[in-house]
Amino acid sequence: MIILDDGFQHRRITPGFSILLSDFDRLFVRDHMLPFGNLRESKGNMRRADMILITKSPENISPIQRRLIVKEIDKSPYQNLYFTTFIYKPPMPVFKNNTEESAPDISKCDDCGIVLITGIANPQTLKEYLQKSYNEITHLSFPDHHNFTEKDLMKLSSAYNNLKSATRYIFTTEKDAVRLREFTNIAEPLRSAFFYIPIGIRFLNDDKDEFDNLIIDYVRKNHRNNRVSEVKRDN
Repeated sequence: MIILDDGFQHRRITPGFSILLSDFDRLFVRDHMLPFGNLRESKGNMRRADMILITKSPENISPIQRRLIVKEIDKSPYQNLYFTTFIYKPPMPVFKNNTEESAPDISKCDDCGIVLITGIANPQTLKEYLQKSYNEITHLSFPDHHNFTEKDLMKLSSAYNNLKSATRYIFTTEKDAVRLREFTNIAEPLRSAFFYIPIGIRFLNDDKDEFDNLIIDYVRKNHRNNRVSEVKRDN
């Protein structure tokens, strides 16, 4: 079994099961084709998907909002549509010499300041989450898939030193932490103050079991070694 990320436009590959993701705040049905919008093909091709996931949905989305979006998308009868939301987990140290005990508690802190450094497409959700706890935030935002440079680290160091709060941290995403970890020359106190925010995904409306069963059933029917799918799932 091969899992492809962002492979919906690779027409030479014939997928057995396609899952189409769309941000809640940037629904594909409200978007347009490049260069005016962000779509790489027409909205009508959403019919090729077996499943549609509306990601980064508000946790408190109302049933009426859900029904309106489902109506707007106008999915086919064979397509399953689910809403998911982000769950931000406790910060983890970017560098291994840090201890988990030193990780800050994401709670209200009036005298804490942070530098948030991101290289993802849409960091606004993370920034809004952190704004609930921290009054002083300096955000260094870079394009998606950004390759960080020494110059970027100098900006980071300057932003950290300019924080006025007594307690200071540097936060980044789990994705960006992988690239930033390659810089072995990051010295104290930045090194000990550097943490990433892991994320989890939660299905709204208790749809997780239904989603899991659809995936497992597909694998069971199409996997050559069917014994793999017979193993009892603990999670």
